[in-house]
Amino acid sequence: MARRLSDAYSTESFSRRLKTLRYLRSATIMASSPVEIIQYLVDTRELWVAATRTSDLETEASRALALLTPDERARVLKYYFIADAKMALASHLLKHWVVSKYCGVPWWETKLSADKNGKPISKDSAGRQPVVFNVSHQAGLVALVAAHGYDATNGGDSSKVNIGVDIVLLTCMPMSSDGQKPRI
Repeated sequence: MARRLSDAYSTESFSRRLKTLRYLRSATIMASSPVEIIQYLVDTRELWVAATRTSDLETEASRALALLTPDERARVLKYYFIADAKMALASHLLKHWVVSKYCGVPWWETKLSADKNGKPISKDSAGRQPVVFNVSHQAGLVALVAAHGYDATNGGDSSKVNIGVDIVLLTCMPMSSDGQKPRI
């Protein structure tokens, strides 16, 4: 049963509840084409802290899970490790958030799929990609980078943009026994 966005989160509270570390920047790439570069970095180690097992997310993150499609929800809850499930949940939420915000599409109408290489995409009803994005996650961090408005003269289709982001930790630092981030 689909619930309305207002029953779970408003889009405004979503960004606050994710505790986004920072909205890094928005920029114009070329003077002739106003391209926005959107970058988010989320630390999932600080989210849903009462969840110690993936199955705990069904209660601890029930409102966030309610924003996903049944298939996305099932994919999040299939993870064995809670850290992986939390990163997958944040990743799905960020993708829907960016499509909804930058394409002017209501949350429940955002359609996410994958291209032939498995990279996440969203196409409008005309088959264009008004926003292109890529997501990476590791060690509790989720990064999303997106480009919007690449080809305004072609109806806003950004499908010609190849965008990527990758989080790579050269050394993984374990969490402390109380589940908090290590001090550096």
